[in-house]
Amino acid sequence: MVKTQEKNLKSEYDAIIIGAGIAGLTCGNYLAKAGLNVLIAEKHYIAGGYCSSFKKKGFYFDAAAHYLSSCRERGQVGRLLRDHQLDGQLELMRSDPSDVVLTSDRCVQIRTKFSELISEFQRHFPKDATRIREFFKFMRDTDALTLYVTLKSKTFAEVLDGYFSDRKLKGVISILLGNIGLPSTRASALSGVFLFREFVFDGGYYPKGGMQSFVDILVGRFQKYGGTISFLTPITSVVVKHGLVQGVRIRDQLIRTRHIVATCDPHQLFSMLAPPESLNGYSEKVLHGMEPSISAFMIHIGTKKSIKEQVLHKCCVWYYPDYDIDACYLDWVKGKPNFTRGFVFASFPSFHDHNLAPPGKDSLQLIVGSPFMTREYWKQYSEAVSQKVIKHAESFIPNLSNNIEVQYVATPMTLVKYTGNYQGAMYGWASTPTQVGEGRFPETTPITGLLLAGHWAGPPAGQGGIPMVVYSGRSVASRVLREKRPSPLFL
Repeated sequence: MVKTQEKNLKSEYDAIIIGAGIAGLTCGNYLAKAGLNVLIAEKHYIAGGYCSSFKKKGFYFDAAAHYLSSCRERGQVGRLLRDHQLDGQLELMRSDPSDVVLTSDRCVQIRTKFSELISEFQRHFPKDATRIREFFKFMRDTDALTLYVTLKSKTFAEVLDGYFSDRKLKGVISILLGNIGLPSTRASALSGVFLFREFVFDGGYYPKGGMQSFVDILVGRFQKYGGTISFLTPITSVVVKHGLVQGVRIRDQLIRTRHIVATCDPHQLFSMLAPPESLNGYSEKVLHGMEPSISAFMIHIGTKKSIKEQVLHKCCVWYYPDYDIDACYLDWVKGKPNFTRGFVFASFPSFHDHNLAPPGKDSLQLIVGSPFMTREYWKQYSEAVSQKVIKHAESFIPNLSNNIEVQYVATPMTLVKYTGNYQGAMYGWASTPTQVGEGRFPETTPITGLLLAGHWAGPPAGQGGIPMVVYSGRSVASRVLREKRPSPLFL
């Protein structure tokens, strides 16, 4: 649903949140529930960020996020829903398997029951049966502090090498790191393990009505708490005096606050600061050398007729025709737009909920990793790239190219247009060993009252999809409440 701009903003709020993505909505709900007068300012016309959705010609498409995870009672999303009495308002369907990994010689199902997931890997790699069980239990059962101490400086590949020697087994496990946009040789072991704990072991939940329905219930609860959310409302500047937040300017209006939570990327935030010398060189020092994650090239497709009976796998598909995973990522990181290797991720919203496509038709999304290239590059090559990606996808979606009714392409420049994310990054800063733990971009800034949340800042484990973004929003809300006043709300 298209939202409108709030016309009657107050002159002062207890807290102002920049951005109505999942981090902003999470933070806003906790603050508003505690009784604070909160404004969420969103420059787009709908909430959700990468978790938003859109409709075209009767077909429903998810912008980027493909399902929810960590929905168990003590999971990050499960806790968010429970804390705000939303668990009964969102109908979650869970596919089992949640994903399949397709290679040239095998199909590995990512089962949602832990014991069955282990059995599936053991079936494919019987020689490593004992070590598979040990490895998966290590990831699931080791306490967070021990993981942090032992893994913070390691890559995920180093952990895999400590358990396995089979290149194909390590490759299948590593493919799932696509959810943070890195190969095992570059991914933080800490990020990888928490990704498996919160995104893989407890994944595959899809909200009835699509991903936007999850966002919309968060918006509705925030408003019920008395919070204000204003769309089409970009922040002109963040006003600072003597190192203290004073407020924000929206168009020509100064709106006062002593607490600002920015969920946009730091490049956007620091460009808003007025006066610009407020950070005394902090932004240049902190941002220098930080590496963003890869971006993505996405194709949203509506089919002429249903493909559900023809497609063998009714869940998300990771298609890698070979096991040279590093080569794909290294090309993208180096700025080489190599789309010939055939790596494709596919999700199918209408397989979960048939109402997300016209009767007798289906909606699907294809994603490949991508470097950040110029607008001129994509104008010239996006059609050719689309044809390559669709051709690769026909390995598991028969005759797709002849069954396309509608097709919409999103390049890295599209991601910049709607989110402003630096270089169209899909996952904030890249979760490499040097950018997690003590190297993680902090929630705090040198300006009192200015905090950061979302996938550009937050938990020491780095990026891990929606669960880690929820964790970040809750953490920053807790920090604001401690600074603002004692609160009975337990965060």
